[in-house]
Amino acid sequence: MKIGIYNSCRDNAATGGLSAAVLASALSHRHQTEIIRTQQSPTPESLALSGECSLAEVSFRVVDPQPQNFTDPNRPDRRYQAIWDWSNELTRPYDLFINFADRLPIFCASPRGVLVIQFPHDFVPLVYQRLWRAHLDSYQLKLANSYYTRFWTSLFWELDCGVLYPPAPILNSQLAKDNLIVSAGPFNATQTHNQLKLISAFDDLRTYLPSWSLSMMGEVDEKTSSRRSFARLAESANDAGVSVFANPTSEQQLSLFSRAKLLWQATGLGEDLERAPERAEPFSMRLLQAMSAGCVPLAANCGGLPEVIRHDKNGFFWNDFAELTNYTRSLANDERKRLQLAKAARRRAWEFRPERYVSIFLRQLESAFGIRTYSRANPVWLWRRLVSSPSISAKT
Repeated sequence: MKIGIYNSCRDNAATGGLSAAVLASALSHRHQTEIIRTQQSPTPESLALSGECSLAEVSFRVVDPQPQNFTDPNRPDRRYQAIWDWSNELTRPYDLFINFADRLPIFCASPRGVLVIQFPHDFVPLVYQRLWRAHLDSYQLKLANSYYTRFWTSLFWELDCGVLYPPAPILNSQLAKDNLIVSAGPFNATQTHNQLKLISAFDDLRTYLPSWSLSMMGEVDEKTSSRRSFARLAESANDAGVSVFANPTSEQQLSLFSRAKLLWQATGLGEDLERAPERAEPFSMRLLQAMSAGCVPLAANCGGLPEVIRHDKNGFFWNDFAELTNYTRSLANDERKRLQLAKAARRRAWEFRPERYVSIFLRQLESAFGIRTYSRANPVWLWRRLVSSPSISAKT
């Protein structure tokens, strides 16, 4: 069977790409599997690195970018014909087409289609509802990456989806950690306000925790507003002695998570999520990677994060910056409690390991299409996973 996997995400491209890589690696052992990418997409090497998997048996197909959306008021019939022709050429060669998407999806001309929704960032336009409904209906199996995404997909696109959480590669970290806090989130105009408040909160904490430090990391896009916001953030961070990593590499992320004791997460705090639900995180890959490395998460209580964190069990939720500083001081002065939460955070992150993701996805394929595929795990890779398991580490 020939399988095509396409990551069409814009805002959730990193999570979609990692999920696609992990899935392609597993499917390629039994099927002819192809990842579809554009020239601007991550390279095969970076995909394999992000998913910690081998893509040696996966082929790659380079295509032109998707044509402009047909909602353009100038001759929408031509715009739609362009996107229809492009979609047909893209999807028809496959027996099974899997699309990771965070916008209304392209039409699937394959006999079997799977739509994996990272978040529904747009509505179904009323005037084009019949056409978009045909696009959505061309996928027989529809999955959402969290219950938060599932709710908004039901509201925006009138779809009932199953839930399959993305895979989170497990990070191995050193036992001895620094007095370091890591903050992870995009550096853009909508998030700068909260990030500046995080810097201010840490500046106030330095009186009580003089040996602690804060590092912030995130992506900066090409928008002028984002670059201006980042420049303002970097200036404030420098004044407060905070380190900032823009567009960090995988090695930088691993290093920070391995060394850090705490993770601060403020994305979505104070936003009107009923009007702009996309400003909260439907699923946070970095949150789980940090937890797998033994970072205790202190996160804003919004989006899909309550599906991962258990308050006072493997982390804490906070609703204002006073709560954040109180939880931080408490954990900084109670190493026994911090270690207890860190151990629980590792165990929780283990539930999102790639092997489990692949197993559940394959069961979904079998249920929907009768496709039976068994993953042939690499023994060395599997052994490395087993020896780094929290349950085994706890016994040794």
